[in-house]
Amino acid sequence: MSIHFSLEELTSSEYAARHGINNSPNAEILANLNMLMDGLERARTVLDKPMSISSGYRSPKVNAGAGGSKASYHMRGLAADFVCPGMTPKDVCKALEAAKQVIQYDKIILEYGRWTHIQFPDVDEEPRMQSFTIMSKETGYEQGIR
Repeated sequence: MSIHFSLEELTSSEYAARHGINNSPNAEILANLNMLMDGLERARTVLDKPMSISSGYRSPKVNAGAGGSKASYHMRGLAADFVCPGMTPKDVCKALEAAKQVIQYDKIILEYGRWTHIQFPDVDEEPRMQSFTIMSKETGYEQGIR
């Protein structure tokens, strides 16, 4: 569906496979996944490196089972978690923050120091350009990349 990202990798879920849950997107989610892929392509251009997606679309049942937020953009097909070989997740987040003119994201989150979460606004939403860090559930989300 895009040069570097496929529908299969953005809908693949080990949790869904293990639990026999259908994680297939409907037509509305497919349209959002196209917007997500466009955003991921812009992120890849900024980072100038390949990105390995660990989580994209999650059906509500998959999201709940995986412990995702009840308002997760993953359920809308507008978010992905990824790593970028050759860069730390913190460096990825800092690079994306510095490229605000190139990539209009809704939110980036440095999650547990291990991966980057990026989400994009829906067509009727303005990008909030927010950045957060979460290092543990106990400390929760902190504003900014730390």
